[in-house]
Amino acid sequence: MSKGHPAEQRECDVKMGLDHQGEHPSIFAACVIAPKLGVGVESLRTWTRRALVPLNERADPHRVFRPVNAS
Repeated sequence: MSKGHPAEQRECDVKMGLDHQGEHPSIFAACVIAPKLGVGVESLRTWTRRALVPLNERADPHRVFRPVNAS
């Protein structure tokens, strides 16, 4: 959670990033609008990623993923 930006601003910024998705090859490329919104590109990418993945489906960052054998 960002300490410097209110939740309402984050939600609005994410919505604007999603609205510009059609102008870019990916949603994360659309985050180039972040400086115009007064936030960092990586902050907007993180907020967008969190908004797109429901809380209960987020991967545990400490979990080790191993490839499945295709035998």
